[in-house]
Amino acid sequence: MFKLLLLLTIFATGIIGNDKVEVYATSMDTKDNIVIADGEVVVIYQDYYLRAKKAVYDRNNAELELFGNIRANKGESIKFLGEYAKLNIANKERTFKPFYMQEQTADVWISGEGSYAKDTQVDVETGVTSGCDPNNPIWKMEFTSSYYNTDTMWLNLYNARIYIYDIPVFYTPYFGYSLDTKRRSGLLPPMVGLSSKEGLYYEQALYIAEQNWWDLEVKPQIRTNRGSGLYTTLRFIDSKVSKGSLSAGYFKEKEKYFLENELANKKHYGFDFLYENSDVINEWFGTSFEGQSALYADIVNMNDVDYINLSTNDTTKNATATQLLSRVNLFYNTDEDYFGAYFKHYKNLTLDSNKETLQNLPALHYHSYLDTLLDDHFLYSLDIKSNNYYREIGKSAVQTDINIPLAFQKSFFDETLNLSYEASLYAQHTGFKGEEKTPSTNNYESGIYARNYHNLSLSTQLTRAYEEVTHVVDFGAKYQVAGLEYENGYYDEQKDYCSVKANQSQPIC
Repeated sequence: MFKLLLLLTIFATGIIGNDKVEVYATSMDTKDNIVIADGEVVVIYQDYYLRAKKAVYDRNNAELELFGNIRANKGESIKFLGEYAKLNIANKERTFKPFYMQEQTADVWISGEGSYAKDTQVDVETGVTSGCDPNNPIWKMEFTSSYYNTDTMWLNLYNARIYIYDIPVFYTPYFGYSLDTKRRSGLLPPMVGLSSKEGLYYEQALYIAEQNWWDLEVKPQIRTNRGSGLYTTLRFIDSKVSKGSLSAGYFKEKEKYFLENELANKKHYGFDFLYENSDVINEWFGTSFEGQSALYADIVNMNDVDYINLSTNDTTKNATATQLLSRVNLFYNTDEDYFGAYFKHYKNLTLDSNKETLQNLPALHYHSYLDTLLDDHFLYSLDIKSNNYYREIGKSAVQTDINIPLAFQKSFFDETLNLSYEASLYAQHTGFKGEEKTPSTNNYESGIYARNYHNLSLSTQLTRAYEEVTHVVDFGAKYQVAGLEYENGYYDEQKDYCSVKANQSQPIC
């Protein structure tokens, strides 16, 4: 059973104020001003957590020494290994021999003959560092000395030799880099290119990350023969269940380039907004519904496709499509029901106006999941979809589909004979509104189409088990018959152009 060395803890606290040291061990011995702890020693000091086989504390100089198989953690990301360690509590000095440190956030390790640390700086004697597997690293850097700052997470190496496996490939008297993976504001690497048509291309991106829930990337660019522009992207996380981004850009052509290449637009601009929330109803309205709700939005707009092509100098990402699709999807789902609303907006970049483009704003969907009646012999479900097809100029329509599958199943003669009956009820209603752009003989009257069909089946099954296998033989018969079919209004007018296949409920016109 571990014993808490209260005397050691209180004594260290009294000397150095808030720098309390806690030592746990299975046994302890005190002689004069020397405290010796043996057996599974645990030391807690500031944000250090150390384990060792033996510990010796000298009250005279406030030094704690650890011996044998030392394992230490600093915070959540830094680990130390060694055989000997000394902590001078009063001077805040730490010594490890031999020394091994792993920074788990950056996935980098450093090994050396020994280390000396004071405050936030760690000096490491002759050693090696790498970001690969310590047992057989693909690359490594050997050095004669180094120091690492635990606050800034900056590592300096001196007389560094870079090896690929055991082959030396590069030497530098100094090499320094950061192990910090946190986002920081600053300049990103520039992008440079050269084109005989567009001239020199230069882009200098600025990255701004002042808070951990958003960042902003600003990318001004210049093409010496063509023009200049600015693209920017804002990324954000507004809750634990939602995130989004907003990208926008603007590019202006030079007059000469615009005229020589006969471009459609002298200015190119647009935006793209992405957002998703995996618990939108509870998050936005403060409710506590148990069902699942989600929102997905992808809204895009631009005046021409060059807005995309000018956002980068990588021609492999050039776009040629002229159709834009913006979408917003929202749903709520439980074990019994599903509710959905979907919005789709289309834009054709080749048209001066999209007032005649048919939009789907919105599509509503309700589905009742499979349920049973009559001691699970009767099964049913319900599915309803309604689409609002809208445009400013020309005919618009609201089309609603209802589908109700029904099933009855029963076994007879001790489950020897199985009987099942299935029926599918389908109906579609289409209502028109608006006026045709040009006069037409077709009045597009509202109409209803409905039909159903029946399936009756009988089956039996013979099963026989052998030593290694089991044989199963099924016998069955099925009879399918079409039921009622009804159409009026639009469907009656267009019946010569509509067709319905045997296994298809919805008409194709």
